[in-house]
Amino acid sequence: MKRLEVVGEVIKAEWRLEGRLKLPWRPKVWSYEGCTTYIFDEEGLVKEHREEWNVGWVEVFLRTLAPDVAGIIYDL
Repeated sequence: MKRLEVVGEVIKAEWRLEGRLKLPWRPKVWSYEGCTTYIFDEEGLVKEHREEWNVGWVEVFLRTLAPDVAGIIYDL
């Protein structure tokens, strides 16, 4: 985790992710960064969850499940 901030009813975590998935072809999850925000209600339950990534979900999907195709599209 890069940074964690708690202000009132809001928790915000900035993070970086990479690794390999336990699939037969062991696809690599390319490094990307994001931010997860949780907003709690007055009872302490999560009322909102937000995700932001520095890449689009299509790129993450293609790089993970079809790396050859992603290499052509994203010029890897």
